[in-house]
Amino acid sequence: MPTVFKGSLSCQKILRFITEPDRQHECKLRCPQQASLVAIRTALTRLFENIPFDHQAVNVTISSDIEASDSLVPDLRISFQNMHTAACNIIIPSLAETAFSQNEDSGEYKLVNAIKANPALLLVVAAVICENTSYRSPKRNSDTAHALLQESERSETDFMAATGVLPALNAPVVVENHTWCSVSSIRFKMWVRGNDPIDIYTNDPDLVADGFLYPEDTMGPVLVMIRKGVDAIRERLVSLCKQIDPNVDVDALRDPTIIFRVRKEDIVTDIAGAMRETAYHRYSGWYEKASKARKRKASVAQLQGPNTRKKVVRSTTVRSVVAKRRKGT
Repeated sequence: MPTVFKGSLSCQKILRFITEPDRQHECKLRCPQQASLVAIRTALTRLFENIPFDHQAVNVTISSDIEASDSLVPDLRISFQNMHTAACNIIIPSLAETAFSQNEDSGEYKLVNAIKANPALLLVVAAVICENTSYRSPKRNSDTAHALLQESERSETDFMAATGVLPALNAPVVVENHTWCSVSSIRFKMWVRGNDPIDIYTNDPDLVADGFLYPEDTMGPVLVMIRKGVDAIRERLVSLCKQIDPNVDVDALRDPTIIFRVRKEDIVTDIAGAMRETAYHRYSGWYEKASKARKRKASVAQLQGPNTRKKVVRSTTVRSVVAKRRKGT
């Protein structure tokens, strides 16, 4: 089976994926992989707020914690709900996810299942964020650990100030010579529906586009494709409104001055800011564990005391002398 991002992922580590959906959506901080979709979600929210449809007739929801299939809880899901039927049928025209290269096969399997469960999908978005290297906390006896554990836990403001640089994708978060978060690449891939349900393995340029936001910018085809998908989603909303009310003003719903606009710069800013939050979250988690371990070690040493150490040394010396005598005999 071909891979969705074949030949594109050489990164050693990516910041999370759908293989751990429950843990992912419990994340309280603004993680980079979640931040990659914030600007898209904001643009969609503005679009639906400006389209003058009857909100009591159609419930439009943009969520991030509702299943799209038995195995997938997407980072972003758009749903339309007909509130003028007892069944309150739900239509899911779009979903978005972040991807993890090490688990591509598992991730693609879940994505395929989500599409099978929702054949009416008109737009699917995938975002891949890679770190330069696999993140590792400071080693126990490293200079970084010694420097940071000599003081009380730093506030987020003090920690960030120590980086000495402004937030940027090309500026790894480095404090006390340790890299707490870095990004090597950001890639997006978009699929839209043709006559048949979305096929994530298609190479049809009319139905799929992908490109990098970082380190190079090849997002042109991606932005064209997402607008194409959003236009289809809007038409699906118009169709639903017309189904509910045949006399609805479709021209108003299609008002060309109401547009979907997502800016690359906003995505960059969101991810750069999220890198800082992730870095501090990692530092804070490490500091809590490392400081507790250090206190336990000090407590044990204090309980043993100098007499205990002298006994250990004396016992070792006696055994050494006995062993030498035996060899002499």
